[in-house]
Amino acid sequence: MGRAIPVRRLECWRADKVNLKNILRLIRQGMDYTTAPLAPAFWNGRINDFALEKPVQSDRGPAILTLRLWRTAYRVGGKPVYVGIAREYEGIQWGLLRRVSPDVDAATQGLLNSLDKAGLVAQRCRIHLVDAVIGDYLMGEPFFSRGELWLLDLTRGTMGGCP
Repeated sequence: MGRAIPVRRLECWRADKVNLKNILRLIRQGMDYTTAPLAPAFWNGRINDFALEKPVQSDRGPAILTLRLWRTAYRVGGKPVYVGIAREYEGIQWGLLRRVSPDVDAATQGLLNSLDKAGLVAQRCRIHLVDAVIGDYLMGEPFFSRGELWLLDLTRGTMGGCP
């Protein structure tokens, strides 16, 4: 099934690299290819450093929960700080691209639930970042979000509290 990441309790795997072999596999297997390559996402002018994928069951059927991560230059308690975005994919469109679930917050909540179940969250803070938003992704798919940011401490106490 893919390369397991160090936090095996989370039961997710690194997304495969984009290449012709893996693209053809995605066309053949669709949503059954749970470590399929993901289109890159950008933050601060950079492509994500890596991505994790986890098969889940959503209200609408089988889905893939993804987390794209970027390592920042910051450290807290000597540990690196990462920025990430969670998304849920609920199907395939045009035989090749995964269809993004419009509820951004549900994907984030799914990730938080998985982290909690695995016992990996030492502390969490929810911060209102921007007003609630409704919009469209690049390919025209709709999305909505409450505009919240989550700070998570996965290292047992280095965060020092909520701002």
